[in-house]
Amino acid sequence: MTSSDLDRLENRLHELEREVLKEQRFMHDFIERANLMVVGFDGEARVTVFNRKAEVVTGYTKEDVIGLTLDQAFPPGEGSSIHMLADNFRICGGSGFRCETQLVTQTGVAKTVVWHASCLTDGDDLVGLMAFGEDQTVQRQYEERQRWFAAMHMLQEFSTKLAHGLNSLLGTILGYASLLHTQSADGSAEQQHAARIEEGVERCAAVLKRLLNFGGGGAPKARPFELGAVVERAAETLRSELPSAVTIEYAPADEAIDVMADPAQIEQVVTEAVRNAAEAMPEGGHVVVSTETLFADPGLCVERPGLRQGWYGVVTVSDSGPGVLPDDSLSLFEPFSTSKPDHWAGLGLAVAYGIMRRSGGWIELVGTPGQGTTATIYLPLAASAAEQQPSEESTRKGPQTILLVDDEKPLLDTVSDMLKHLGYLVLTAGDGEEAVRIYQEHKANVDLIILDMLMPHKGGREAYKDLKGIQPDVKVLLTSGFEQQKAVAEDMCEQGAAGFVEKPYRLRDLSELIRRAIKPKL
Repeated sequence: MTSSDLDRLENRLHELEREVLKEQRFMHDFIERANLMVVGFDGEARVTVFNRKAEVVTGYTKEDVIGLTLDQAFPPGEGSSIHMLADNFRICGGSGFRCETQLVTQTGVAKTVVWHASCLTDGDDLVGLMAFGEDQTVQRQYEERQRWFAAMHMLQEFSTKLAHGLNSLLGTILGYASLLHTQSADGSAEQQHAARIEEGVERCAAVLKRLLNFGGGGAPKARPFELGAVVERAAETLRSELPSAVTIEYAPADEAIDVMADPAQIEQVVTEAVRNAAEAMPEGGHVVVSTETLFADPGLCVERPGLRQGWYGVVTVSDSGPGVLPDDSLSLFEPFSTSKPDHWAGLGLAVAYGIMRRSGGWIELVGTPGQGTTATIYLPLAASAAEQQPSEESTRKGPQTILLVDDEKPLLDTVSDMLKHLGYLVLTAGDGEEAVRIYQEHKANVDLIILDMLMPHKGGREAYKDLKGIQPDVKVLLTSGFEQQKAVAEDMCEQGAAGFVEKPYRLRDLSELIRRAIKPKL
């Protein structure tokens, strides 16, 4: 073999090395930028791969988990079942598999993750596994909530039929007890026994009446009324009934709120919500009752059956109690769901739930352990009041929202903090593809996009084209640290972009450019 042959072989070897390195970089970038969790481990179930998405979902860093077994990284005793990946790996025989596991994050939050796993083999030997995980927590919660809604609907129908049937039987018993009472000698044992039967039947009838109100009875006599007056009356009445250690503060809306419902039933709902808050604070505490108007968009309505897009009068009842657990926020509306010693208790919130569903509204509980609970009551505005409300778009007076797009994470965090300092709400994206996806989901709320020109996957020009395809008049402020991008930016400004700012920029310069790009919404 000649020296030239050796040179050619050496050059070819270097080419192959470069190709291998290029492929390795590509795979590394692919795994790191994947929108799925990617977790890999070796034949001993020690973690070898843990991508950026896995860090975001779990709260752990690569340094925290790489080199540990799954059991060490996510102890089963704390509620995680991710070790099923290793269990399935040992019995799968080299074929891929799918499984669903629970994963407890660094902050103690339980998440549901669906995994699609592929085994890595060396001949006939299993040497590792690569698993791609999708966080399905929100989807599972939504499915669970929908099952709960369906179960509550069936329970309401059953309660209505049960109450009607038992009321008929109780009517017979009460009728004959009354006859016995009337026909018995005054003061006789028979008359006393009949009186006890009558008392018992009346108590049962009261419980059945509440079941009927939960299920579907007590049809509301809906009419327009001013919400604040009813809420204030309920709060004033309860001030004299509740223990002095419980204080009630009423914070009315600035203007009158006319809603369409049965005022007597709504007063009952508000009273029950405040009483429930007070009972959660046996040692005393503070309850704040407030009213406001709110526009319910499709996102708000999707998890609240019965609500339709439009304007609502809202009553919130917030307490300083221990706070309900998230798992209890729905179950507390189920009949007889209570910790009280009286086994007939636990119908108050169930009745409130039934009233609100029949009124075309909604009631919910949201609590944080140790930080209190808030009951929120939604009531449809009266037709005349709803007509007077401006559109959702014209009433957005709160902080404006900016979608910030940049592939440099440190710069993304810095500019995000700058924007928050200026009073804006901020959404962030790490590349053009993510920016398009986020804008597609939140376009109704995004007032401006600050778009970096040079990014992997999809650059500024391509992303801008896709964004305009979603919303032709989208407001986009272009930015780049490369002077040669100015010409490209000028061309994009002629196509409708709001302007160009060169990195780095000062806070006051950024503020002025944003002010020019966004016209305040009245």
